[in-house]
Amino acid sequence: MSSPQGSTRVREVAGKAAWGRALQPARLVAIAGRLESGRASPLVVATIVVVLSWPVQTNPTLSLDLEWIAGLHRAAAIGLRFGSDVTFTYGPVGFLGFPTPFLGITSALALAATFAAYLAAAWLLLASLRRHLPLAAAACLTLVLGRTFSALTTFDALQFAIVAAGVWLLRQTSVRYPLIVAVAAGVVSALAVLGKLNTGVFAAAMALVVVAAISPRPRRDVAVLVASAAIATLAIWIGTAQQLGDLAAYVRSSLDVISGYSEAMSLTKPALVWTYTVFAFIAAVAAWAAWTSSSGWTTAKRLALGALVALLLFATWKSGYVRFHAAEAILIASLTALILLPSAVGRGTLVALVGSFLIAFLGITQVTPASYAGMPASARSLAQQVSTAAAFWAWEGAARRSEVRLASELAVPQDVLAALDGVTVDFDPLEAGLAAAYPSLRWRPMPVLQTYSAYTPLLDQLDAELLRSASRPQRILRHVTGGYTLDGRQGSGSIDGRFYWFESPAATVERMCRYREVLASADWQVLADTGRACGAPTPLGVTVAAAGATVPVPTAPAGDLVVVRVDGVNSGLAARLRAILWRSPSWYVTLNGMRYRLVPGTASQGLLLSVPAASQGSPRFAFGPAVKTIAIANESGHGGELTYTFLAVPMPTP
Repeated sequence: MSSPQGSTRVREVAGKAAWGRALQPARLVAIAGRLESGRASPLVVATIVVVLSWPVQTNPTLSLDLEWIAGLHRAAAIGLRFGSDVTFTYGPVGFLGFPTPFLGITSALALAATFAAYLAAAWLLLASLRRHLPLAAAACLTLVLGRTFSALTTFDALQFAIVAAGVWLLRQTSVRYPLIVAVAAGVVSALAVLGKLNTGVFAAAMALVVVAAISPRPRRDVAVLVASAAIATLAIWIGTAQQLGDLAAYVRSSLDVISGYSEAMSLTKPALVWTYTVFAFIAAVAAWAAWTSSSGWTTAKRLALGALVALLLFATWKSGYVRFHAAEAILIASLTALILLPSAVGRGTLVALVGSFLIAFLGITQVTPASYAGMPASARSLAQQVSTAAAFWAWEGAARRSEVRLASELAVPQDVLAALDGVTVDFDPLEAGLAAAYPSLRWRPMPVLQTYSAYTPLLDQLDAELLRSASRPQRILRHVTGGYTLDGRQGSGSIDGRFYWFESPAATVERMCRYREVLASADWQVLADTGRACGAPTPLGVTVAAAGATVPVPTAPAGDLVVVRVDGVNSGLAARLRAILWRSPSWYVTLNGMRYRLVPGTASQGLLLSVPAASQGSPRFAFGPAVKTIAIANESGHGGELTYTFLAVPMPTP
């Protein structure tokens, strides 16, 4: 009798063989013949494009992003409450954007959602290109552009599909069933909002302007859209086992994540500054195309198209040039410009534009021709993922294999795991993926899954309040992942050259007050809740100094922590407008002569400067020497006047 594993393997091989037969030369020739004659279904052609362009890796390597992706899946699987237990721009269905690694039903659902998003994008792109080219040529060009989808996440593809659908609807002389469009737009908006809030906000706004423009009764249909979105939001929220009272908290905290992103996460790559010019050129082409192609439209439709393009370009600009994901920005803007081109544009102009867009995209991504042409590998990857997701009887085994693979990469020692048995545990600072790799652990995360993301006062306080509450985790597992301490030792990691001990500063002080080391290995430290808390802070002094000036740190009484609250960082209307329209200037803090990136939003929360020797723990995980001097300035070396308020925080007695 064959084993269940053997049967699963046979089915996987059979599934791959079926895909292989579909890609045989004879079948491809037959498909080509149908394309040439124009008899092929556009939906079938778009499906082939997605199969040959499938951008999702089957077994992605462990990374910063994969950590929180795995955490999203695990949060959904164990029923964590978004807005209460978890605070993120991704909501209770955020896992739908990430089908790998395979972790069970959530990954199977994500595969279906991801395929649908890419299929919609390819189908609508093909429909737009058919306005200029025969089906065969449009299919080839769609395939060429589809091979760039690897730069798009599922939610990026969905956002482009929404724009492309909006352009297609606005081009119609009349829409036959505007009420159905309004209902569908409301449902998609709800999915987007509860998937990734920042995508959802723009999706809902774009849907609103399109429905208002295409409807003969705009007030009625806009009301239907809003009602559909509200009903769908409630249905999805309750259907994913969320508490109704948490919905407002999810929106509020997620908007805080979005609003603080520019200040905390801005990043520039000097070698790619030329892409600003490229983006401006593509945006100009899109604006020209929108204006020209809508010359015979009603005023309402032209305004709607202008708003649609402006919303897309602004969203793309922000996502592409805050953290400098320029490839995504260039690609989405390019695809949008192409679908907007007026039908009178010649084929030579079309080819020239496509060529220039591709050159810019390939120049940013530095994709080699060999990897760009890897269509069989894309098809095999999709075949393997579909085979795994379709074999529902084998989901548990597939999930176990993913867990084993993740656990082997994380490699937590057995004695460390034993110290976490039977107690609630959080992972610090980045390793949310541990929840998926070791599902037997009782995960009780901080509301902000990864410490570096608690970059606003609200987010920092959410974490700190949990540590003050009776439901705080009984253990905290910390991992050394890079970064440096004040004396140059390898220390606990952060990102972008930030000082780990300044991340989520109020929560960091609470953790220092309430937890003590009970076990440490080469890379892992276990902290246990002591049940004790620090005393009330007492003032040590206030210093007002110009940004960039070096300020001495006063000494605290023996056994006390020293913290500083810094006011005036990134203040003023000009700084806020720059953060909204582009990104904030980078700020830096110099501690004992060593320079780090500084998160402006939490500088007033109480930055940890000194820890008593008795509370340091093992050297590998210790705070290290006390900060003697501090200086803060923006990237230009200035930044106005700053106020440093120094405080002593009495540590609890054993």
